[in-house]
Amino acid sequence: MRPIVFATILLSSLVVASPAPAADAGSIPKLADLAAMKPVATAVFVPRPFEVDGLKDGSPAVRSNWVMPGQRERYGHAVALIDAPIASVLAQVSSFAHYKELVPSKFNTARVVRKKAPETDLYVQVPLKIGGIVLWGVTRFMAAHAVESSDEGGGDVEVLEGKLLTGNFSQFHLIWTLKSVDATHTALACDMLLGLDVPAPQGAVDEELRDACGQGVDGVATRVAVAEKARAGKK
Repeated sequence: MRPIVFATILLSSLVVASPAPAADAGSIPKLADLAAMKPVATAVFVPRPFEVDGLKDGSPAVRSNWVMPGQRERYGHAVALIDAPIASVLAQVSSFAHYKELVPSKFNTARVVRKKAPETDLYVQVPLKIGGIVLWGVTRFMAAHAVESSDEGGGDVEVLEGKLLTGNFSQFHLIWTLKSVDATHTALACDMLLGLDVPAPQGAVDEELRDACGQGVDGVATRVAVAEKARAGKK
């Protein structure tokens, strides 16, 4: 986050609550407790049309914000065209143990704390550099599944969705959407909603959400390129 955003959230936090010290970043529930938890309710995800014709191969992610049909919350959104088949891209967005590497500036840590197909529970810490506040949460991801596309041409897209189980923010919703463009190209989108229990300007929140999505998509593209180069070198 940029300094002005950190300061805004920090000052708001001091008004409404006493922040936990940096060392107290949230206790991870026991495995049995995690298994019994249900994700915090979120909107039913509706994929945004990809508009693939406007994407350039190898270009940075296009970033924006949007409200899903029938909803009020504003999500961050980013999309890019990746030079790799959909299976290669899906392998990277499903590599939860490497999420910290996708957006290193946003995560203090990100690690898998429970995995039982089709569920993966991921613990993350997002530090606020001013005031020693640490945001934390456990998010449950379900295995990717096919969803009907909202594109004019129809067809299916692959969706990998994560929802908040517990933490010190009120809501978290992260969705990766993948569409096979052809045998060697995949359109990848990231959508993210983050709810804080403190007031913050919507414009600042919008900016941080779309930037996080953009960095995530670009991080996946980088990891895919490295993996594809290594695989080609083994042939």
